[in-house]
Order: sequence, then structure tokens, then C-alpha cells
Amino acid sequence: SVAQCCKGPAKQRVHRALERILHRQLQAAGAEADLERVVPDLFCGVPGSEEGREAIMAVVAHFPGGCRQLWFDVTDRCPHAARYNEVPARSSSTIPGHAASEGVREKRQVYGSTFVLPIAFETYGRPASETVNILEDVVLLAAQHAKDRWGAPRLLQRWLLVLQRAVLWGVADLDLLALGAAASATEARIARAALL
Repeated sequence: SVAQCCKGPAKQRVHRALERILHRQLQAAGAEADLERVVPDLFCGVPGSEEGREAIMAVVAHFPGGCRQLWFDVTDRCPHAARYNEVPARSSSTIPGHAASEGVREKRQVYGSTFVLPIAFETYGRPASETVNILEDVVLLAAQHAKDRWGAPRLLQRWLLVLQRAVLWGVADLDLLALGAAASATEARIARAALL
């Protein structure tokens, strides 16, 4: 898949789009949010040793007056990747959402923590069911912070829409780059407006 290509600057394009959009939506909902932040609580290994590994979350957020930070790690997965299609019975190309759910499972294995909130999408825009559940919980926090109990359904719909658009526009941009083209100025403006 083009989205899994390890060549050039395009490798992280969809990932960066997802984290920026999530960051922007959290801030718009009243949360304090940072991009690409180290979380010392998730450090693996002995401090100062080469075997240790820092945990850098895509977005770290909290709502004023809230009890804890929200640690988001975003990922995009291609359902056609060989690692998801090795066993025919578990072929992610025939099971909707399988690759995204595997992305959530892999993030849980890495961090071993239920405090990390994995936001996983497939390259065609489908979120993992766990991701939808996580976003439902977060929009409830946002609605509670805004003192608008009817705001959660609207926020969830908006967040899913803009995150899916970010994935689809990012993949389309990668496809254009793979073909040796780039989005025109008009297309770029349309994409930017669609993601806001």
C-alpha cells in the first residue's frame, strides 16, 4: 500500500494529519492539548539505560478541572498490508475494521496500559470500534466541561467526520505523490477547509 511506504517524507503524512485534527478538535472543545509529548509515566526500562524507551503520545490533553490527562496515540493501518492477510481466515481485506482493531491491539501490547487511548483508522476511513468507544467517552467529558449535555452527539459526529476526512485526504495526497503529481492549490484549499 502507498500509505505504508517507507520512502521519503510521505511515511507519516496520514499520521500527522490525524494527530493535528484530533489536537484541534480537543482544543475547540475546551481542552488543553499538546502535540507529540513525552509521557514519563509510560517510560519502559531503566532510566538512563539504552534499553529504555520513551513513550511519546501523539496528543496529550486534559479538560480544566479534570482529574487526569488523556493520552492519545493515533495510528493508520492499511487493510491490504501483508501482516494482516497472512492467514486467510483472518484476512483484514475481507473483514471490515480488522486492521484498525489490530492497530488498537498492538498499541495496547506496547503500552500495556488502559490509560493510553488508541485512535486507529484504516486507510479507507473506517475507525476501529474501540476508537469510536474512546471518542464517545471523550466527547462526554467535553460536553460535561461545556455544561452542554446535548453537545456530545454533535461533537462525536463532527470528530468522526473530520478524522475520517483527514485519513481520506491524506491517502489521496499520498496516491498523487506516488503518481508523481501533487494537489493543485484549489484542491489544497478545499482539503484544508474540509478539515477545519
